[in-house]
Amino acid sequence: MKNRHLSTVTIRRLFVTTKGYIGVMPYWAQEGDEIWLAPGSSVPLVLRKAASGTGFVFVSTAYVHGVMYGEYWSEPRSEARPVIIQ
Repeated sequence: MKNRHLSTVTIRRLFVTTKGYIGVMPYWAQEGDEIWLAPGSSVPLVLRKAASGTGFVFVSTAYVHGVMYGEYWSEPRSEARPVIIQ
């Protein structure tokens, strides 16, 4: 069990967003990737702009302190829409 926890930690790294949020994401995420909160998703998503210039590519999920359990949404929204928290 100890090794399983160690392998989980070694493939992740800390980050700070441009808006000051802190969290943990996989080591293969790159500077410039965006963190999105998407309706229906229980975790923040790390997305990268597609090479074609249109759309995004899914990179991974992330832990972002203060947004994991709906803390980001201070009031009910009338329409569900994705939010960038970078």
